[in-house]
Formats: sequence, C-alpha cells, structure tokens
Amino acid sequence: MLNSEQSFIKLKVIKKAYVIMKKNTILILLLMIIFQSYSWALDSFLIRDINLGLQYSSLIENRGVIIYRDFQLDPIIDFKFINENWEFVGDAISFKNFLISDQLMVRSRLVAIHNGPFFPVNTTIKNKFPLRKQSFEWSNRLEYYFPTYHQNYIGELALEYDRDLITYHGNYAAVEGQLKLFTFKLLEPNLFVTLGAGDMKNNNYYYGKGSHRFGITDFSTGVNLQIPEFVDRFYTLAKFYYFKVLGNQNQNAQFAINQNASFAFSLTLTKDID
Repeated sequence: MLNSEQSFIKLKVIKKAYVIMKKNTILILLLMIIFQSYSWALDSFLIRDINLGLQYSSLIENRGVIIYRDFQLDPIIDFKFINENWEFVGDAISFKNFLISDQLMVRSRLVAIHNGPFFPVNTTIKNKFPLRKQSFEWSNRLEYYFPTYHQNYIGELALEYDRDLITYHGNYAAVEGQLKLFTFKLLEPNLFVTLGAGDMKNNNYYYGKGSHRFGITDFSTGVNLQIPEFVDRFYTLAKFYYFKVLGNQNQNAQFAINQNASFAFSLTLTKDID
C-alpha cells in the first residue's frame, strides 16, 4: 500500500506527464506513426534521413521578448519525406525549393508555436511570465545567397513573412542579413543581423497591452555556427546572440516590461539513425 506522501508524489508525476503530452501532441503522434511500424512508414511516406537529438537553450525568447528566463532542454526529431524538398524539423513541417538554381530559395513552413517551457519547468519562474495560447504559424522566406549557396558562399539576405493561423491572426515581417566570417574545416561561423516588424495583433500577443499598433518591433545580432556540408544553412549547430524589443511602447507593454533584452545561447546536437 502506498502512503499518502507516496500517493501525492505519484499523482504529481502523472499530472506532469499529462501536461507534457498535451503540449506536444503533434510530435508524439508523429513519433508513434514513425516508430510503431518503421517499415510501413518508410514504404508509405518515403521517410528517410531520420535524426534524433537534443537542443539546449539558455532561455526562451521570441521576437525580442523573453518568454521564460531559464535554460531549456528540448527533444529534436527531423526527417525528410515525399522528396528532398519536404521535411519535418522539431516543431515544423517545411517545404523548400530553389527558384533560381543555387542562388534564390523559397522556404515555406507550418510552425507550432509553444510559449511554455518543456524541461525543466521551474514553477516559481514560470508563474512570473504570462501564458500565451499555443498556435500555428505559416512562415515564408525568400533567401538570396551570394554568390551562390554552395560555391564560394559569402553571405545571404532573407525576407520573411509570417501569419498566425489559429490564435491571434497577426502578421509579422523580418529582414535578415548574414555574412560568413571564415571557414574552419567543416565549421562555418556567420555574423547575422535581424530586424522585425509586426501589426497590432502580433504585438499584443507577444508584448501585451500598450504595445505599438504597427511598426518595427525587434532586433537581434550575433554569431551562429553552421555545418553546411551536412545541414541546411537555415539550421545552426550553435548560436550566441543579443536580442531586444524596439520602441518605448513595445518595451513598456504589459508582457515585455523588464523582459525586453538579453543575451542568449543555444546548442543543437543530433544523431542520424536512418
């Protein structure tokens, strides 16, 4: 027989597992589909290049505002399906294709928006931050590589447009420039700068009441580390950067006040299992 203390601990563990499963329903269903019948999945969806991994983040931020001020460990799964243009990475289904061979790429992604911590969840810290509703976002990018993506790559310029589909129906746009610093064996560090702008619905969702109706919203700059021989340049091995919410109204809005600027670091490690 369990005593009352053991029963309470067991109940907390079950409740914690339920919350994690609820927040990651799509990911769990995909994992079940893939691994429950591996050969059937390969034959039916042409799933290949499967990778499993882990991502460390020093904190959670989105569009310049801190969502959760503590480190995070998130599971990563990625694979290609149908053909080389389609892939599932972490929390997004993505399509990419060159419009101009090796120079101009279009990338379209359906992204799950999660604004809560996965692991660890420090209740004391979590309670200090507003809980935004989960959603899905349609993200589109045009990426111009100069002179080309593969040969003699120097840098890129990207234009992005995002539209929320479920929760707040806001619009967001960003421009990003990237410049290769040098190449060391397989590693390629790049200096990047990003500037974003959002409408009232976007700003209210991320920054809260009192934010700007429309305009420039956030800025980030730093260095990312890529391994372009093995991984798409869109995804980084490591990233160290500074981010900031722009504009007095946005900085002093309900959710962003005192949470509108910081440094962040992330590291992603994956292993090919296919």
